[in-house]
Amino acid sequence: MCPGGRGSERSGALLLGRNDPGFVRMVVDALLNGLCGMDWADYLRDQATMYRQLAERTDDPAVQNEMLELASVCEEVANNMEDHLTGG
Repeated sequence: MCPGGRGSERSGALLLGRNDPGFVRMVVDALLNGLCGMDWADYLRDQATMYRQLAERTDDPAVQNEMLELASVCEEVANNMEDHLTGG
């Protein structure tokens, strides 16, 4: 169960402490360790692909740049997550 998710017996306490650095660390650890049943690096790479496709479809240079920047951030975070998980 994801921290603070539905059905979590501790969800009320966790939601109250969402600004607590310990809570934030716990959520980050859960995400990095795959406790929420999702491969976040793959998800972020899929998002990057979507942003690149959106950039290709628009004629507005500002929107194109924003979409490409978002794609770049998604890729960077995915790489950082994998580096963290592999100890690299």
